[in-house]
Amino acid sequence: MSYMAMGQSSEVTFPIHRRDLTNHEYAFALRKFCPNNPIEQPKYPHRHAFYQMLYITGGQGNHVVDFEPFPLNPPVLYFLSPQQVHFWELNAPLQGYSLTFGSDFLVFNAVESTTAVNPLSLFYNFPYKPLHVKPKQAESLKQTIDLIAQEYDAREPNYVSIVRAYLHVLFSKIQRLSNVMEPDANASSLEELIYRFRKLVSLHYRDQRSVDFYADQLGISPSYLSERVKAFTGCTVGQIIRYRVLLEAKRLLINTDLTIEQICYRLDFSDPAYFGRFFKRETSTSPGKYRQNTREKYQISQV
Repeated sequence: MSYMAMGQSSEVTFPIHRRDLTNHEYAFALRKFCPNNPIEQPKYPHRHAFYQMLYITGGQGNHVVDFEPFPLNPPVLYFLSPQQVHFWELNAPLQGYSLTFGSDFLVFNAVESTTAVNPLSLFYNFPYKPLHVKPKQAESLKQTIDLIAQEYDAREPNYVSIVRAYLHVLFSKIQRLSNVMEPDANASSLEELIYRFRKLVSLHYRDQRSVDFYADQLGISPSYLSERVKAFTGCTVGQIIRYRVLLEAKRLLINTDLTIEQICYRLDFSDPAYFGRFFKRETSTSPGKYRQNTREKYQISQV
């Protein structure tokens, strides 16, 4: 199957699954994966217009996120941001749940912000990786998802508030098991710092790539930021910034017909040769070869 750009657009038009929240009076939907309904597990590149959490409890194959394959090893959690391209390469049907919602649905208020980490921190996940769940943790997550499903299906009075509350409980449990640090009183504040740092990187990666800039924006010293980021993520500040730049370069190479020179300047590199060296150092291949190989592999038509 191939996907062509429409009209004069420079973008490859990947389908956007706006149907996720169609016919719902508020921005939330929960679905259980069904082997007999292939639209719930599409094998072609597509995007979502909302945030989506996938809790996969069964299935075999790969989940391809931004054209990076991740072998399925259930139980496992995936967090997808709006416009993130993904699809499935399956040898056995998926089992599990998808929870789709808009950012406004969580209503992270001022009181919560002093005592908890914003749940959307889970979706600012780069370098991207799935979150594997241990059996004991899996049972706890399933219990909470079942409570959400009961309220969502019954649609009794005040069910929206109850679904929202259970969703906060679910994300709090996930944040607890995703914390790579030893539990301590500062764990929440550290996770909030990493979330704010990653969010800043997502806003400024095109033209700001120094530790000093992000430390200044966060009101901390460069050495403290470097230490905390390394401790929490296992990556340096520079590695995370370069990853985000590289991710955007890959998206532009695959999803648009911009020339390599145009992509170079859009990402604020000084010249195409420098961009080419950066890309090859990070991927072991040239930008042009990456574009050609990826489009051929996933049958994405050149625009």
